[in-house]
Amino acid sequence: MARVFISFLGTGPKDGDYREIPYRLGDRASCPTRFVQAAELELLGAERFDRIVLLMTNSSREKYEAALLTEVRSLGVASEKIRVQLISENLADQQAQWQWFEALLGQVDPNDALTVDMTHGFRAVPIVVSSALGYLQRVKSATLEGVYYGADQADGVIVDMAGFYVIQDWADGISRLLDSADARTLARLVEDSPRGTAFDALRDPALIDALKNLNDTLTNIEVHRFEERASKALATLQARISVATTTGVERELLGLIVDKFTALVGEASSSGFYDVPYLKVQVAAAKMLIEHGLLMQGFTVVREAIGSLGMVGLTGSRYHVRMSSSTGRSRRHKFAGTFTSMVEYDRATWKFSAEEVASGAVRDLLPWYETLESFGLLPALRKLAQDNSVVRNGFDHAWTSRNLDAVTGRAPDSVNELARRGLTQVESLRSIVERLPAPAGKVDT
Repeated sequence: MARVFISFLGTGPKDGDYREIPYRLGDRASCPTRFVQAAELELLGAERFDRIVLLMTNSSREKYEAALLTEVRSLGVASEKIRVQLISENLADQQAQWQWFEALLGQVDPNDALTVDMTHGFRAVPIVVSSALGYLQRVKSATLEGVYYGADQADGVIVDMAGFYVIQDWADGISRLLDSADARTLARLVEDSPRGTAFDALRDPALIDALKNLNDTLTNIEVHRFEERASKALATLQARISVATTTGVERELLGLIVDKFTALVGEASSSGFYDVPYLKVQVAAAKMLIEHGLLMQGFTVVREAIGSLGMVGLTGSRYHVRMSSSTGRSRRHKFAGTFTSMVEYDRATWKFSAEEVASGAVRDLLPWYETLESFGLLPALRKLAQDNSVVRNGFDHAWTSRNLDAVTGRAPDSVNELARRGLTQVESLRSIVERLPAPAGKVDT
């Protein structure tokens, strides 16, 4: 990695020359100079840069190159660190504009840290340079340490405009989070970006930890923790939004994340037991995963929710244990798979293992099964379980060609077809959950 200073040399005002003034960066002032580039190198510390790239036209080179290089060398910069890059003066030629773009790219190596002076980037140059900076950050993994503009008509104040260039990075990070449940880009920005620059409200380790934990929970299918992790992330987001120093842009970006994950909390919090609010969280999580392209995880959550639906019907003190407890996990292991099999197959064809029969799982789940049957929910639940089983088997067998064709019907766009099928399953699950009767009866023995 090299630190690179990049600047443009203009031809000066039409009616004269650049003014010789002291430039100011923060509370420090440079020696009087005609060249903002020399002032910035003095104030930033010329010794910190490994390369100094000066882009200029033939006209600006003829008028100022010798004088500018003399000043730059006077700051202790060795001649071999200075690169002069000629660019065309033909503003109307689109090919020439692309040559500016390519000239800048050629001066930057992968992972370089860039400081750019835009003061004399004339006319279309700032547009080209802005595009090049975005390209370099994404393709060459360059980092942007500063984008400076020196206003010689405003007492030589130098301002850093880098915040307007890094906003795209933060927007990309938010987009990845919303579209792919991926918080890694945001986490990298938090770790790599210094405080005191743009988007400090997003640069919060507690916020990123909460979002990463939520994403890990989603992608690892930790179904019991969806609501807990979502609630924690949303509380952290809301706290950042309410801070007085949070800017309007930061509030908007944070608000997008709030809107995305609110569905995982739901209107009513679950009790910690298997209940309808818990199932609604599973519906929201499955929908989010499938929309994010995490298809296997989404179909798995649907499968888990079918088993959890059976747990809802177990009533009585014997089963009134928190689902996150060791006893609760043991209960789920005993009943959830059995219930899924009960609803997937016709009752006349049930074949349970001796262990399932001996455990009493079928006996204890039967009253709830019959209740669902009497309410007319069994046909939709059976169709859902069977369709989900076909897709899950396809994933379990690594999507061999035969399995994929069976699931997608040889659709030309099989991934989108799977996503469509997944969202259909989610909608079916949602409809069943909304029509669930209240569990009745006891299964205590």
